[in-house]
Amino acid sequence: MVIRTEADLQRETAVGDGVRRARLLMDMDQATLARRANVSIGSVRNLESGKGSTLLTLLRVLRAVGRDNIFEQLQPQGQPRNGRYGGRERQRASSRST
Repeated sequence: MVIRTEADLQRETAVGDGVRRARLLMDMDQATLARRANVSIGSVRNLESGKGSTLLTLLRVLRAVGRDNIFEQLQPQGQPRNGRYGGRERQRASSRST
């Protein structure tokens, strides 16, 4: 069972609001966005209302409104360290808890 925290709900609402604003700035209705993103109109409604979405739906919708560059921030910055892993990228996190 997945429990959504208040912070999760607030973030979902904020993402939905951002998608709605981006869509409206493009003067697009939900049906057009759904068609361009290749998702159902119900998926667009759920996303915009903060009721949750799949990652694939979010990716498609963000691409359709020209905002998929947000994921570039997830790319690692800088050069890999040549320490313990000899310049290789780590494959998993350590088993230590934070």
